[in-house]
Amino acid sequence: MKIVNVQGRKKTGKTTTVTNIIAELVRRGYSVGSVKGIHIDGFTMDSDNADTGKHKRAGADPVTARCHDETNIMYGSKMNLREILKHYDNDWVVIESHVDLNCPNVVTGRTAVYPGEGKDVSLEEQVNELTVACSGVISNEISEFRGLPVVNSVTDVEKLVDIIEAAYEKGFGAAERGIRDAAGEPALVEDNGYTRINADGSREGGSDFMLLENSLDIEINSIHCGTVPCTPQNMSELVLGWLRAEGYIDSIDDVISLTVEDDGTAAHVNLRDFGAPVAGKFGLSPVTPIEWRKEWIFTLARGFENIMPLRRETMAAHNCRLAVGRGEDLEILFRCEDIGRHSAIDKAVGWAMRQGLDLRKCILFTSGRVSREMVKKVIRAGIPVMIGKGTVSGRAVELAGAEGLTLIGHAKPDSICVFTDGQEN
Repeated sequence: MKIVNVQGRKKTGKTTTVTNIIAELVRRGYSVGSVKGIHIDGFTMDSDNADTGKHKRAGADPVTARCHDETNIMYGSKMNLREILKHYDNDWVVIESHVDLNCPNVVTGRTAVYPGEGKDVSLEEQVNELTVACSGVISNEISEFRGLPVVNSVTDVEKLVDIIEAAYEKGFGAAERGIRDAAGEPALVEDNGYTRINADGSREGGSDFMLLENSLDIEINSIHCGTVPCTPQNMSELVLGWLRAEGYIDSIDDVISLTVEDDGTAAHVNLRDFGAPVAGKFGLSPVTPIEWRKEWIFTLARGFENIMPLRRETMAAHNCRLAVGRGEDLEILFRCEDIGRHSAIDKAVGWAMRQGLDLRKCILFTSGRVSREMVKKVIRAGIPVMIGKGTVSGRAVELAGAEGLTLIGHAKPDSICVFTDGQEN
């Protein structure tokens, strides 16, 4: 199941954009569901005087109204989107609301110029790294906003849906919110119960969303070579990145075949040249420095919290993003989350290898502390700039300096700490 979210303020063409996206997806042969967020205090689809209202007051939850032409199921409390989407079994779900799902976002706006501002404040406040396009009334005035395409959903909905579909190649995924994918991808979040014990001796029950932890055994040419703790997502990319980080391969051409078991617990790899299970076949080589701009790093730091859905839900996930700078602009190529910082980097590197991307022109942003082993992964991949949200270790700085890697830590929206510098522009 894939999800797209459309958000915007009132009278920006939001509902028109939603209905046109739905119609185009249906035209392409997909089954489509929708979720409409309603932000009106006291709104209800039922009244206390109706029979269903009487059922609800008596304690029934949910209450179903079965009619000649439709079926309405009403729950007695507000549900989060993760719970709502469990009831859907569609190829696509289109959401009309403002949500923090890790899915493509389309933002609608009304005008490109506000009096005295010179910009559309509504777009400026809502556009983030999840945004893949803008639409709505503003599409009658401009065709681009902050480097994003502005597409008219009435006259060019095919282009808008093409952009949405293509976005899933960059690491978006409904399953990243713990929703079982229609194709069989396992849930990533599990709900576990607990007993809270308070200082006064009282006890109360509760539940907590926890990130699913998986162990992946990697077998190369029928020899077990490692076990990787990970979140069961982007598994083939994880294996490719791990193979390169450990020095078993230099490029995807070294791999004859790669399969991952359906339950995500084992991967089987066949390599063209593999004599013994000794890591480091390809040693470290210095990276080639590139010019970088501090504005790129600030952009990555500003968008950090916006694209951490698993972390928001569980407070247990690390994030990795791969980007490329072009002049003053920065393009996010890929994003992923994992229970391990190291595994998140492997996934980003593996994805780039599958895409045939030149990592020597990329920068990588990672959450948490940067260790020497993480730096080694980045150097072996040939990435010239590495940014960490947290601190860096002394050995990480030592290795980065020796191999020409630009290493930046404590990345915040308004400041960064440069530990080793290739070439700042």
